[in-house]
Amino acid sequence: MLRFSFPFVLAFSILQMSGQPSNAQVPTAVAPRIMLNPDIVRRLRSAALVEPDTVRRLALLRQKAEEILNKPLLSYLFEATYHGKPALMLKTSRKMMKRATTLGLAWNLWQDERYARRGRDELLAVAEFENWNPVHFLDTAEMSAAVGIGLDWFAAFLSHAEKDQIVDALIEKGIMPGLKLYEGAETTDGYNWIRPRSRGYNAMSPTEKADHGWPVETFNWNIVCNSGLTIAALAVRPYDPKIADKLLRYSVKSIKNGFDEYTPDGGFPEGADYWSYATRYAAMFLDSVTDVLGEVVSI
Repeated sequence: MLRFSFPFVLAFSILQMSGQPSNAQVPTAVAPRIMLNPDIVRRLRSAALVEPDTVRRLALLRQKAEEILNKPLLSYLFEATYHGKPALMLKTSRKMMKRATTLGLAWNLWQDERYARRGRDELLAVAEFENWNPVHFLDTAEMSAAVGIGLDWFAAFLSHAEKDQIVDALIEKGIMPGLKLYEGAETTDGYNWIRPRSRGYNAMSPTEKADHGWPVETFNWNIVCNSGLTIAALAVRPYDPKIADKLLRYSVKSIKNGFDEYTPDGGFPEGADYWSYATRYAAMFLDSVTDVLGEVVSI
C-alpha cells in the first residue's frame, strides 16, 4: 500500500487543528523553505502548548526519530532484479524520505543535535551511493526528493563542505540523469511497458526533444519523477541556480502531461492507489514551488 510519510501527515493535521494558515511572509533565503519554514515550526510549537492531541502526535514523532537513531545507516541495496540484473531500490529511496522528514522535523522542532547529526549522516551516506538507480527512474526521483528535503531542512546544521557534497550528489545522481531524459536521451532500462508516445511536450529548442518515456507520458511516473526532480532543483537552487532553473523549466512543462490524467473531474484511470501516489507528489510539487518561488504554477 502507498502511504504518506508520517511527518507530513503529522504537520498538516496539526496545522489544520491549530487554525487557518498564517499570512506571514517567510523570506525565500531562510531555510527550511521546502514544505517547512520557520513560521510553520513556530505554529507547531504553539499548538503543542494548547492541544492535547498535538502533544500525543509530537510524542509519536519523537518516538519515530529515536527509533531511527538505533538503526544502521541506509546502504546501496536492491530489493528486486530484472532479467538477472539489479532493478529496484525503491524501498531504500522511501526509507530515506521517512528518515529525512522524521529527523528533519524533529530537529527543527526541538533542536536536538542527535537528530541533526543522524540526518546529516544519512544524507552523506546516500550521497556516496554509486547512483540512485536511474534505470528505474522512480528510485532516482524519490531519492532526489528525500535528499533535497534533507538538504533544506538540515541546512542550518550542515557545514559548507557537507552541503557541497550533498549538492554535488543531487546534481550528479538526480538532476543530470533527469535532464538527459528531458532532452530526449534514449532509455536503457528495458521497461518496455512504457510505450513511446508523444504528448505535445514543448522542448526548449529544436535540439532538445523528448517524445518518449515519462516526460511525455500521463501516468503516475510523470508526476512523481517531475516532482522529485523539482524538489531537488529547488534545494540546489541557492548553490547552483543555473542548473536548477534549467531543470525547473523542463519539469514545469512536463508535469502538465501528468496532470492531464485528472481530467475531466479529478479521477485517475490507474485506480485509487496510484491516484494517491501521484496526488501526494503533485501536492508536494505545488507546495514546494509556491513556497520557494513565491508564485502559483499554472498547470
